[in-house]
Amino acid sequence: MPMIRDTITGSMSATEILQSLVAHGCHDISRKFDISHVSEYPVSSGGFGDVYCATLRNGDQVGIKCMRVLVGPTVEGKNFLKCVQIADGIGYLHAQGIVHGDLKPENVLVSQDHTPKLTDFGNAALAEYTLQFTDSSTTQGMSVRWTAPEILKQETKTTQAGDIFAFGMIVLETITGLLPYAGVSDPVVMFSIAAGKLPKRPQAHIPSGAEQADSLWEILNSCWAYKPSERPKAHEIKTMMQGITPGGLLVGPVSDASLPSL
Repeated sequence: MPMIRDTITGSMSATEILQSLVAHGCHDISRKFDISHVSEYPVSSGGFGDVYCATLRNGDQVGIKCMRVLVGPTVEGKNFLKCVQIADGIGYLHAQGIVHGDLKPENVLVSQDHTPKLTDFGNAALAEYTLQFTDSSTTQGMSVRWTAPEILKQETKTTQAGDIFAFGMIVLETITGLLPYAGVSDPVVMFSIAAGKLPKRPQAHIPSGAEQADSLWEILNSCWAYKPSERPKAHEIKTMMQGITPGGLLVGPVSDASLPSL
């Protein structure tokens, strides 16, 4: 009989996680799902997760929460993406002439050694060619909150600069645990981004007056520059972010020698 763990970790298989939940009193309804009746898109999001609407075989509706990103806990029990490593991964793709085209937290998975992996290249394109793996000229294939204004306005298809815009939104969501433009509907978000209206600075997470927080906010704003040509390259972002730590985002003197970098 397999040993049941008291703690669920990112290295556990789906079966082990399910066994652990059942052993601790959770009711297993996985066999009751009608897979053909699960919403294609999330009906709600937040807290690093997306909630989908599903229907059981008896007709009852239930919600399924899927975690977008799960990494090891850091300062104050929060979860931080390895943002520098993600920037490095984006830089590698761009150096190969590849544009991801759909960067968002749910497309960033974390391996057992806690290394971020970019996934879901459904909108990927070869930067120097016209070949497109999927049609990215309409908003149907877009993840609005992470999409650059020029792409939303259909002035261009996916670009490296568009990936950089999305990366800035990923970092913002990573730090706050909230969707970009939290509490605002997708249509309003679309118009806001197209008009160049940026997310408000989350003072609780990126406070003004903290040197590293100010630096991070400057980096994010550069990622969101309205003109694609004014956005930094992925390798430049990696260099700029290497010295930023979770502790460094706090106001006042903090000893962050033991804290991991973003």
